[in-house]
Amino acid sequence: MILAVQVALPVILLAWLALMPARSVAGRALQASGTGALLFALARVALWALPVWWLPWVYGALWLTAALSGGYGSRLSA
Repeated sequence: MILAVQVALPVILLAWLALMPARSVAGRALQASGTGALLFALARVALWALPVWWLPWVYGALWLTAALSGGYGSRLSA
């Protein structure tokens, strides 16, 4: 159960950041910083429970890519 949360929750948050970014700059900054804080805490505290040692690095790279992309092209025009 704990292992599933430590894999599924970061993936869900990264998908949320990449596919549904906040509309405002402040919202986008809060969304990215909150997701980054959770990923950092997971990498520091729960390293012993992650399935592979390099998974925090993958999460960090995905977070950086999603945070810097700005969600361009992810919103459908209404």
